[in-house]
Amino acid sequence: MEDNEHIRLIAKHLSRSASPDEEAALRQWLDADPDHPIELEAMKKLWETSGIIFNGRRFDEKAAWKKIDPRQKASPDIYASPATFRRRWTKTLAAASVLLVIGAGWWYYHGSRNPPLQHVLADGDVRQLTLPDGSMVWLRKGAELQYPPTFDSRSREVELSGEAFFAPAPDVFRPFRIHTSHVTIEDIGTSFLVKDRGTDGEVVVATGKVKLTANEDLSHPLILSPGQKATITKNKLSFSGMGTPNFISWKTGLLDFRQAPLDQVARDINDHFKVSVSIAPDLRSEAGNIKVTARFDHQPLEQVLEELRLATGLQTTQEKDTLFFVRK
Repeated sequence: MEDNEHIRLIAKHLSRSASPDEEAALRQWLDADPDHPIELEAMKKLWETSGIIFNGRRFDEKAAWKKIDPRQKASPDIYASPATFRRRWTKTLAAASVLLVIGAGWWYYHGSRNPPLQHVLADGDVRQLTLPDGSMVWLRKGAELQYPPTFDSRSREVELSGEAFFAPAPDVFRPFRIHTSHVTIEDIGTSFLVKDRGTDGEVVVATGKVKLTANEDLSHPLILSPGQKATITKNKLSFSGMGTPNFISWKTGLLDFRQAPLDQVARDINDHFKVSVSIAPDLRSEAGNIKVTARFDHQPLEQVLEELRLATGLQTTQEKDTLFFVRK
């Protein structure tokens, strides 16, 4: 091993950034000499103490020497220690300056270079965001997004709770990933909807493709293409056919029905207005045969229901918190 190479390996080990090969090389170095584990322990003490230095606190030399070897008395004259101690630690002390330089760099990069995550809550209507890489996000009311002020050179990671539509900026070298409570969604050059409801979730692709991986089962990812939908229930992913044209009506303000069956119309209105809409029990058997063709552009619920009444001949009645389509 080249001179001071072990110092670099120790620094990587202490910062938890060493690769498996580097960890193996460090173990080989430790086994090569009985003094090497002692040297590692000393550098570990210096590494821990460096946190105090970098935070601007006063360095207590006597306390530091006690940490390195409790046998040493609290004396400023470190050269009064036994000759065997001097011989053992001469190499360590020479390396300490190198370790501290590496530690300072690590501290700067992982501390000052990693400020707290940005936290955004859509507490009103739809909230539009532009992320540091130029990716666009639309948060539905109640959704929360966390993301770093800047993305690193290897990936772009965000955390979502609630419902949002993503249009990630293309970047072949840095995958864009959304983490929810149950699943990780990775962009493959696309735009898509993500719903995270805590106990379950849903992903619908608008353009391109996405890869989904359940947090509890990383070995079976699911690839979705345009129009396709997947649901997440009890940490299980399942393909659930095609999404409806209105899956982002909350973002566009448009409800567009083209020969849509009545039961689908009820579900889309339910999702768009966040109201409970259903079909009367005596009408459910034929609901799939009642087709609706209509387009609503930022219209309130009352107007939508009135136009549907004129188009279908059906009425709506309210029971408790639910609206029912019924015959006259």
